[in-house]
Amino acid sequence: MLKLWQKVLFGFFAALVIGGSVGAVYINSKLDEVFVSSVDDELDSDVDLNINENLVVNDGNTLNVALFGLDCRTTDYSGCRSDAMMILSYKPTTNEVLVTSVQRDTYVEIMDHGYDKINHSYAYGGAALAIQTLNRSFDLDISQYITVDFWAVEKVIDAVGGITVEVDDEEFLYINKYVKELNNKSPDDTKSELLAQAGSQLLNGRQAVAYMRIRYTANGDFGRMGRQREVMELALDQMKNLSLTQMLKVVDELLPTIKTNLPKSEVVAMLTNVVTKGVPTMSQNQMPSNEAGVGQMIDGIYYYLPNTLLDNVQDLHDKIYGDQVYTANDTVVEMSQYIESLLGN
Repeated sequence: MLKLWQKVLFGFFAALVIGGSVGAVYINSKLDEVFVSSVDDELDSDVDLNINENLVVNDGNTLNVALFGLDCRTTDYSGCRSDAMMILSYKPTTNEVLVTSVQRDTYVEIMDHGYDKINHSYAYGGAALAIQTLNRSFDLDISQYITVDFWAVEKVIDAVGGITVEVDDEEFLYINKYVKELNNKSPDDTKSELLAQAGSQLLNGRQAVAYMRIRYTANGDFGRMGRQREVMELALDQMKNLSLTQMLKVVDELLPTIKTNLPKSEVVAMLTNVVTKGVPTMSQNQMPSNEAGVGQMIDGIYYYLPNTLLDNVQDLHDKIYGDQVYTANDTVVEMSQYIESLLGN
């Protein structure tokens, strides 16, 4: 999903920059809105982010950023659950981006909370604890993050005029349930119409988000991820045809919903890189991979257990850093051994 979101973000930002001084001045002012409300204070708390300093020293060419897609009932992100958790690894010198989607049910240790689903870390302690959990579990150097919730997705899709989707019979059985749920959660108490039938139809923002959230069809969570990619790709296609005025409307809707501690200077540098080098070459990764994870019930709750965590972390480091030699730290080794014991390895 993030791969396509990055294309969307990079695409319309680049279009604004290329569009001339009016767009550039406007986007700069909108960026001020985002970065003035930065949440650096949250990461200045007593939480140790468990950053692997050796990666910072030895690599230096890779910026790892956590992206949290939140399921919120509020607009201030308080008490939210991370519905999607991703790691964006950006290499400006080669203009490459690796997007790693972290399985939300992945079984790892969360400090002071024991072993649990990795996405619960955000609900327990916000971005700071979520970043610490990513770093401890995967031996990374993340210190920066971006959060966005599904209300932002809804606004963007509405801003581009909606998307046309083929809703099959199985999806139709579930989609209105999610539309109703979103109607009940809506921060501004707005309501969306329900779908009347299956088939090809124009979905508004809320209906599109409901479509993305369906997970009880035959393909389960994998089908849900496919629908997420489909929605993002369709939104991107719509954006390609927007005028500068329409693009500015999308910016107006999206940027105020983003929460981040990325320095504005880094974002401007990324956008400049897009203008000079083009949209980064993007590749996708999954952690754990489908082949290296096992679903298992523990105390009546479903978890996704990496098999093994050590192998998954080694593979992740190979994909992010290439030829750099990696040796797992004691925390990863101990966590991996404990999870293996549950699997009977």
